[in-house]
Amino acid sequence: MRKSCTLFGLTVAMLLLPLQTLAAEKTKSTDARLRKAEAFVAKSDKYLHQSKLRRGDTGYGLTVMAGTKIEKFDVTVISVMHNFSPHQDVILCRVSGLGLEKSGIIQGMSGSPIYIKDRADGKHKMIGALAYGWSFQKEPVCGIQPISQMLAIPGVPLPGDKPAAKPNADKQTGDDTLDEDIAQAGLNPKKIDFSTLALPKHKRQPASSDKPRLAPLATPIMVAGARRQTIRLAEKFFAGTGLIPMQAGTVGGVEAKAAKKTRLAPGSSVSVPLVTGDLDWSGVGTVTEVIGDRVLAFGHAMFGDGTVQMPMATAYIHTTISSLHTSFKLGSTLKITGALTNDEYTGVAGQVGKKVSMIPVNVTCVWPTGKQKYKYNILRHRRIMPLLAAITTFESVLANRNLPELHTIEYSVDIEYEKYGRYHAANISSGNDIYDVMSDLTRPLSTLASSPLGKPVMPKSIDVTVTIRPVQKTASILLFKLDRNVYKPGQKVTGLVTLKPFRAKRITKKVAITLPDDLPDGQYTLTLCDASDIAHTRQREMPHRFRPRNLKQLFSGLQNVVEPRTDKMYLHLPLPKGGLAVKKNELEDLPASMAELLRREDSIDTVAYRRSKTVSFQADSVISGSAQASFTVKKHPQREQ
Repeated sequence: MRKSCTLFGLTVAMLLLPLQTLAAEKTKSTDARLRKAEAFVAKSDKYLHQSKLRRGDTGYGLTVMAGTKIEKFDVTVISVMHNFSPHQDVILCRVSGLGLEKSGIIQGMSGSPIYIKDRADGKHKMIGALAYGWSFQKEPVCGIQPISQMLAIPGVPLPGDKPAAKPNADKQTGDDTLDEDIAQAGLNPKKIDFSTLALPKHKRQPASSDKPRLAPLATPIMVAGARRQTIRLAEKFFAGTGLIPMQAGTVGGVEAKAAKKTRLAPGSSVSVPLVTGDLDWSGVGTVTEVIGDRVLAFGHAMFGDGTVQMPMATAYIHTTISSLHTSFKLGSTLKITGALTNDEYTGVAGQVGKKVSMIPVNVTCVWPTGKQKYKYNILRHRRIMPLLAAITTFESVLANRNLPELHTIEYSVDIEYEKYGRYHAANISSGNDIYDVMSDLTRPLSTLASSPLGKPVMPKSIDVTVTIRPVQKTASILLFKLDRNVYKPGQKVTGLVTLKPFRAKRITKKVAITLPDDLPDGQYTLTLCDASDIAHTRQREMPHRFRPRNLKQLFSGLQNVVEPRTDKMYLHLPLPKGGLAVKKNELEDLPASMAELLRREDSIDTVAYRRSKTVSFQADSVISGSAQASFTVKKHPQREQ
């Protein structure tokens, strides 16, 4: 037994060795970059390393409190907390001036550069960026992200660096949300909102929470052009991500003209646009440093995804709001001037002049009173993109009024993908708000962008059309009865279904299905059901078609899931035929010995399937429920006496 355990332990150790080596190499690489940045800071006449700071050292910080004017506030060093997180320090400081004694640390100050007088030569040198705080503080005490840790962000030019490789936004580091469940969740026929499917499993704790801990300041998301209901929905979606949606507005023409020459500089406000067009959503922070065409900001992560491609813009601050809970800046995007290329826990880094594309979203809403069209551009970010598509659609439909209490919605969703073509979902819902629209929209967006089967797949464009009618058109299946009990192969089986429409009398409809000519004698059951039931039945009968092995198969599976329409009834007949599917190859009528051999050879990719026949019947309402009827098949039925 002891020998067996020893061998097992050695085997596990050998299996884990490559993973341990990989982790060690990554840490070694990260540490090397940090050591290089610290060595650069130690020799620099512009920066001051945290190891040289002493309690009581004084200096100033830079930020924008209103408009685009960069102002100074006072800073006093309290202490340096070493190894606050792995291989990283935090500098504690007390700030004052600009009303900070009253407001406390302000959301939107993230990234404000801090300069402290060097005792050695009397010069003010940058020590880092204001980045951390506590909620419900009585004094304006904050945490500073050391500049050496921000300069270690990949892409920031240091002496001796080789030219940076072209960023690959599809390869996002620090990501732990990809797992096998995402593909299967997207193939579940249930109509649910998939927009948050790929949000981080371990959401970070922002300083705006009610927990007494030093944490990164939350990033205020300025929302212009949205209703309060939309903002409340966004607050629910973004909860725990460190992003706090706040109602704001865009910059007026006079202010925009006056701020036309605004450039990104240490202390200036910086914006990260998430949505542009008929809505304006943007995260607001502060620039820490500009080195050539490279920009450092925030002092903490926005999403923490490593390599990214997100727009970067100048920003205008309308005002600063003081709050007992957490004070914040109200700002707006001025002009996109570049792109963020890196999003690390120690800050974000971008490049001025770099172009980045967004995803166009077009939403058309048709009401009895007329048609409205909305145009947006949303961020190309695999976790947030589905969320933004859902929110823009929600806002478009409900921009001017609530849905009627009794309503029916007919909709279509078209999403263009470069490699896989067009995803199309067209359906109808009634008395169910816009949940079905959101489901069919976000299902492919989240699943294809976060599937473990390949690189994230981003859409080229998104088009949604929603038609609202102020009437509820629903009907439930009450009874299904056949004309007779015995049929011959090849005959047409006919019957009547009884439906109960909403606020109307019961009605009956005739349905029929033709039996296969080679159907064996026996007992059979017909099921008359709704779209949801037929979708689940298809997956039970042909499970291999919903177990994708690559992105192309996943795309096909997603399209099949949304194909059944809710305004149809489905008459389903299970057949005795079936077989084994080996991967995607369907093998029928196999001898029992051959079937057993295949199962043994490939138990993972070999599954049993069953054939069936299904016909559909159009209804003028959204159908729900199911009913069954049994009958007998006899090739030579006895004559009735």
